[in-house]
Amino acid sequence: MNIEIRENLKLDLYGYSGSVPDLKYGETGIKLSDRVWSFVGENSLPNKGINVWVYDSQTKMFCGLELDPPPKNDFVMEHRVIHLKKYAWFKHVGPYRLLYETNAKARAEIQKMGLQYGMPSLEIYGHHDVDEQKLETEIIYTLL
Repeated sequence: MNIEIRENLKLDLYGYSGSVPDLKYGETGIKLSDRVWSFVGENSLPNKGINVWVYDSQTKMFCGLELDPPPKNDFVMEHRVIHLKKYAWFKHVGPYRLLYETNAKARAEIQKMGLQYGMPSLEIYGHHDVDEQKLETEIIYTLL
């Protein structure tokens, strides 16, 4: 696993947050992302086309994307600015169903490096591919 230590990530996101019942992150994330994409599509909002899932805690997450250009101040979607001074980054290539296992390995590797991680953590989903072996997901852990 090739974990890189990086600095100064800033994302300007619009989307929706929600509670995660029974640690069902995938189900919750899909529902929130569907809500985001429905709103974006219905309103023909220009965007960068990349889903970002932000894990605020074990029971709360936010799903959003970057709009291009950013909307006016009275916009109805939640606005989140993510700014991480120092973070661990790596890329998962393959099926989404393996993300839980990949994240567990990454956390163990970060600890072996003598680093501490905290919230938020992020998953940034690359463009969809019908071949799930080519799916790319950036995984990010805030370093303390």
